[in-house]
Amino acid sequence: MANVSYLDSARPDEMSDAPSFVDAGRGDSPMVNFRQVFTILWRRKWIIAAIVIMGMLMAFYWLQSQTPLYSAASEVVIGIRDEQVTGIQGVVQGETQDFYFNETQAAIIASSQVAETVAARLDLFENPDRLYWDAGGSVTAGFSLKATIKSILPDPVVEGVRGVLNKFRGGSQTDENTSVLASMTPEELAEFEREHVKRTLLDGLSVDPSERARTIAIRFISDRPAFAAEVANAFAQAYVESTRTEKSDATSRASDFLRDEVELLKIQYQQSEQALEQFSRETGYVSQGDRLSLIEEQVAEFNRQLVEARQELAEAEARNQQVQRLLEEEGGIETVASVLDSPLIGRLREQEAEVVREIAELRTQLRDRHPRLLLKRAELEDLQNKIRGEINKIVIGQNNNLELSRVRVRNLEQEVAILQAQVQRQSDAEVTLQALRSERDANKQLYETVLGRFNEINLQERSPQQANARIITPASTPLFPSFPRKSLTLAAALVGSAMLAVMVVFLIEYMDSGFRSLQQLQQSIYVPALGIVPRLSVMEARRYTPEEFVLDQPNSLYAEAIRTIRTSLMLSSIDRPPKSVMFTSSVPAEGKTSTAVSVARAAAKAGQRTILVDCDLRKPSVHESLRVPNGQGVVEILTGAADLNDAIEIDLKSGLHYITAGAKAPNPPDALGSAAMRQLIGELENRYDLVILDTPPVLPVSDSLVLLRNVDKTVFLVRWGSTRREAVLAGIRQVQEANGDLAGVAMTRVDIRRHQKYNYSDSYFYYRGYGKYYGA
Repeated sequence: MANVSYLDSARPDEMSDAPSFVDAGRGDSPMVNFRQVFTILWRRKWIIAAIVIMGMLMAFYWLQSQTPLYSAASEVVIGIRDEQVTGIQGVVQGETQDFYFNETQAAIIASSQVAETVAARLDLFENPDRLYWDAGGSVTAGFSLKATIKSILPDPVVEGVRGVLNKFRGGSQTDENTSVLASMTPEELAEFEREHVKRTLLDGLSVDPSERARTIAIRFISDRPAFAAEVANAFAQAYVESTRTEKSDATSRASDFLRDEVELLKIQYQQSEQALEQFSRETGYVSQGDRLSLIEEQVAEFNRQLVEARQELAEAEARNQQVQRLLEEEGGIETVASVLDSPLIGRLREQEAEVVREIAELRTQLRDRHPRLLLKRAELEDLQNKIRGEINKIVIGQNNNLELSRVRVRNLEQEVAILQAQVQRQSDAEVTLQALRSERDANKQLYETVLGRFNEINLQERSPQQANARIITPASTPLFPSFPRKSLTLAAALVGSAMLAVMVVFLIEYMDSGFRSLQQLQQSIYVPALGIVPRLSVMEARRYTPEEFVLDQPNSLYAEAIRTIRTSLMLSSIDRPPKSVMFTSSVPAEGKTSTAVSVARAAAKAGQRTILVDCDLRKPSVHESLRVPNGQGVVEILTGAADLNDAIEIDLKSGLHYITAGAKAPNPPDALGSAAMRQLIGELENRYDLVILDTPPVLPVSDSLVLLRNVDKTVFLVRWGSTRREAVLAGIRQVQEANGDLAGVAMTRVDIRRHQKYNYSDSYFYYRGYGKYYGA
C-alpha cells in the first residue's frame, strides 16, 4: 500500500471552505519550532564547526600575541575625623560623605599633580625606561601561532602585511609627530617628556571608589608585578600625604588671612571709638533720654492748649460772622438784640416794648400830632438808640476778643513748633549717638571674635596635622597576570563564535530562495501535498532515465514515490476519481514531462487504461522521453489533418497509450482553448480510465491556463531547492485564479539524503532502514 501519511487534509469537503493563503506559522507548536531550529543547526553543523574553530583559533592567536599584565591594588579609607587634641575646630572640616565625595577624591588621586608626585618619588623622570612596558618577555615563550604563520608565509608577503598594518596604525601620523619633536627646544622636550611620563602613569592607573563605603581601590597595571605593586602603593601614599599637606596649607593660609583681618578690625574698632568720643564732646550729649521726655511732655501740654485756643477762636469767629450777617439784614437790630446775651439790652428791650405798647394805646385815643404821642415816640427813639449803641459796644468787644483768640493761637503754634524742633534735634543726636555706639560695639565684638579664632589657628598650626585618609590595604606583588584572562577569553570566543555561527546559518537559511519541503510550501500557501519524487543517483542516472527507471526498478524508492502520487490523485476525490489530470509547473525544467510519463507508465503498468497527451505545443518532449518520433499528434487532430485513432500510439514497455504534440501550432493558446480540444479531452475520458496531459509552465505562457477548466484535476510540480519561492507562489496563484481544480503539489528531483537532514514531515525518515527494501 502506498505511503500517504504525509497528506495534509486533502479531502474535498475540507478544501471547499479552506482559505487559499494562511499564516506561515500555522499549526506549529513550540516543540515543533524548537525541533526545526535544532534540525537547521544540525544540518549546518559543519559550517558551525568551521566558524567556531576559526573563532577559537583567532582567540588563541590573540592570547599568544598579548603581553601578560599584572594588576596590583591598594585600598585607602577617606574622610577620617580629626582627633580633637586641643578641642579646637580645624580649618578643614569633614565633607559630606556621599557618592560625589568619593568620586571627587578618586579624581584627585588620578590627577596630574599626584602623578607628578609619584613619578618624582619613584625617580621616573630620570629613569623613564622603568615605566614603559616590555614588548618581549614571556609573550614569545612556548607555541606562537604568529611565529608559525610568519615561518610559513614568504618574506615579501610578511613585509607587505606589516606595511599595511603600520599604515592602518597611523604611520603618517608617526612621521608627523617625529618632525614636531625634532622642532622642540631642549626645555620644551624635557617638559614634553615629563608630561609623557605622567600620562603613561595615569594610563595604567584605575581608581574605583566604593558606593557603599568610604574606601577607594587604587589599581595599577604593568608587565612587571613588583613595579605594579610599587606604583599602586606610591599613589596611595601620595594621596594620603596630599590630604595632610592640604590641611597644613589651608591652616597656614587661614592664619595669614586672619592676621591681616585682625589688624584691619583693630583699626576699625579704634576709629569707631574715637568717633563716638568726638561726637559726645562736640554736642555735649551723653545720654539725653530724661531731658527728651520732659520736652515731649511740654509739647503735649502746649498741643492741648492749642487745641482749646483753636476751638475758642472758631466759636468767636462763628458768633462774629452771625452778628455781622444779622446787622446787614433788614430788622437786624432787633434780631441781634434778641441773640446777644446782654442784661442791659434786655432791660432796654423791655422798656422799648412798654413804650411801643403805650404808643399803640395813645394812637387809639389821640391824634398823631398830639404832644403826648410825640413825646412817647421821642422816648422810643431814644431807647432804640441806646440799644443800638449797646449792640455796637458788644460787637466791638467781640471783635477784640476774636483778635485776642487769634493772637493766642499763633503764640501757641509758635511755641509748639519751637518745642518740636528741639525734640527733633534731640532725637537726631540720640540716633547718631546710638549708631556710633552700635558701630563701636560691633567692631569690638568682631575684632574679639576674629582675634580668638586667630589664636586658635595659631595653636592648631603648631599642633601635628592628621591626614584625612590612610592606607588600610597596601598593594602586594601579584602572582598571576590579570590580562589576558585565558579561560574567560576562550569562553567568550566560544560563545561569540557559536552565536556568529548560528546567525550565519540562519542567514543562509533565510537566503535559500527555493522550497526544501512541502511543509515549507504549505506554510506559505494552503495546498494539498501529493508527495515527493526522488532524484536518481549518479549511477542510476547513467543507466536509466526516470521514465525507464520506474519500469525497470519497480521496487525502488522512485517507483514507490510515483505510485504514491498516483494514489494521492485517486484519493483527492474519492466519490469521483479524476479521469483527466494535467501536470504543470511555474517555470521550465522542473521535471513535468518525466513525472507525467512516469505516473502514466505506472498507472498503465497497474492495469489502468491510461493515455498520455503532450500538450506542450511549443517545446514538446513526451516523444523524447519515450524515445519515439514526433509524428501525427495533437495539432493534427485539432486541425482535422489526422484521425484520433491514427494519432494514438502504444508504449510497448508498459502498455501506455500516448499522443505526441505533432506539428508546430501557429497559436498554441487558441488551439488548446478551442472546442476541438474540449471534444478531444472528452472523447479520451470516455475511452480511458486516466488521461494525463503534459502542459507548459504557467508563468512564461498562458497555454496551460486555458486547459484548466477542461480537466478534472491539476498537479503542480515544484523542483526541490531550485525554483524560487516567489515563482512557485505566483504559479499556484495563477492556477487558483483561473479556477483550476488543484489536486495538490508534488516536489521533483528531491535529494533524499540531503532532504533527510531537514527532518520535515514529508521526508522518508527511515530511508536508510528501508533502502534494501526499495532496492536503493
